[in-house]
Amino acid sequence: MSLSIGVRWKSPSLPLLGGGYTKIFSIIYSAIIIYLGILLYLRFGAPVLTDFGSAYTLRAAFNEWLPKGLLTYLFSWSVYVFAIYLLIISKEILFKLIALIFIMMIFSASGNKVYILMLPILLFLHLISVYGFAWLMAPTMAVGVVLAKIIFDLGEVWIPTFVQRFLIMPADIAFRYAEYFREPLLYSYSFLSPFFTYRYDDLPGKLIGKAFYVSGDNATAGFAVDMFTNLGWIGLPILVVFFVALRRVLTPGAHLVLLLPFVIQLIDTPLPTALLTGGGGLMIAGAFLISRHRISRETFCVDIRERCGSSFSGNRHLSVLVRLPGLSAL
Repeated sequence: MSLSIGVRWKSPSLPLLGGGYTKIFSIIYSAIIIYLGILLYLRFGAPVLTDFGSAYTLRAAFNEWLPKGLLTYLFSWSVYVFAIYLLIISKEILFKLIALIFIMMIFSASGNKVYILMLPILLFLHLISVYGFAWLMAPTMAVGVVLAKIIFDLGEVWIPTFVQRFLIMPADIAFRYAEYFREPLLYSYSFLSPFFTYRYDDLPGKLIGKAFYVSGDNATAGFAVDMFTNLGWIGLPILVVFFVALRRVLTPGAHLVLLLPFVIQLIDTPLPTALLTGGGGLMIAGAFLISRHRISRETFCVDIRERCGSSFSGNRHLSVLVRLPGLSAL
């Protein structure tokens, strides 16, 4: 009969997001969105499902009402950081209900369709990360057949809209940016304005919207177009380095679903805006702490004949566990 030793170790150099920390963050995030929900109720009333056609009108009114200062950031992070954390990480049903009610309230007030359309995608990815795709293959195929039938029936409306919104318009906006801005802007209209002079009288998105599109709306660009517009060709290698580094520091797992809002924002949002105003930095920090906690709980088994403990520095906390064949858990 063979015998092996399991060495469980953790490093105190970074905070761990264990069960206690998870509940503390859940309480803090719940308190924040309850406060924001009270502000929304006092101004807009109880949540009512909004017609998608009135989304832009509601968004303009919401942005005009939106308080300035810290509350601006809290409302920006409310769904993408706080509510999504409560839905995915928190285990208490109460916290999940608070998050869902708040999402309905802010959608009813702001008309931001992403808040609602993101939920089924988030649920699907979370189920895949927990149970695996094999268990969800049959229901996924059934939902796909239903969606295909709906799209086929409404093809004259939805297919051209989808192609124009997600294929033609992004490519056209990217071309317009490259045509209009001949020299890198160096973020002189944004956080680097104290260091560089901005030569235009309006923001880049509004300039493109007024110059090339009939509606004159703000023509927002995705993260790659924005990086090229501000930094030129050197911006593209910077993007590659950023995403490679992100992949290196984050371990695969169900917690990566927390980054879904960040990825969705990058479709039509500059990377610095998505990291700061959009809360992407907080999402990455949360996913990193959770992945750090998962690594710290790993059990490493070494043969009993080998000398263990010599490779660990003195600041590690060790506990030696005996594992016998036939035992499934320690």
